[in-house]
Amino acid sequence: MPFLYGQIDFIKKNWPFLIPLVMIFLNVELIIIPGLMTWGMGGFELFVVSSIIATLSLFVWHVFWMWFIKNKIEPLSQKDTIKDDIKFGREMAVVLSEKGYFDQAKNYFVKKYYKIFHPSNPFIKKIKTGGYMAMASMVIFLPYPGVRTSFVVFCCATKWQRGFIFLIFCNICRMAYITGIWTLIFYFASK
Repeated sequence: MPFLYGQIDFIKKNWPFLIPLVMIFLNVELIIIPGLMTWGMGGFELFVVSSIIATLSLFVWHVFWMWFIKNKIEPLSQKDTIKDDIKFGREMAVVLSEKGYFDQAKNYFVKKYYKIFHPSNPFIKKIKTGGYMAMASMVIFLPYPGVRTSFVVFCCATKWQRGFIFLIFCNICRMAYITGIWTLIFYFASK
């Protein structure tokens, strides 16, 4: 029986890993839309229902990746090696301040790296602007689910909320042409 208890603990800790497996079988483009059409749904009703399901799937992926980052990635920062590096950095700060070099070192690194990651940096602005254009073109025109999922991961990892909202908008636009394509396929298949 102890083996079973170990398995139950494992499942309790890692149940969200089942989400990707379920989401593969609930693919909106390849499974749900054709299924809804075989049940007689079509037109604007099909677009609305498939858009809602596709948006819900993005939220499910978002919840999964936020869980993954919080429970599997962030705990890595609690490892002893990283704690040792932080402790070493604090010790060096004390030594540098005792010798009068701390402010000079701090100013050097702040000047060098602060502007790189600051949101007003033109390069960062270009990345985010290009991110919108890349997201729109890839999500709308590439029907592969992995494209949307990779953008969900990017938005979760960078905490880019506007990007995630834009991803939802692109996903709804994609549903418009995907339902149109499936309508044409069913139309020509019935002739």
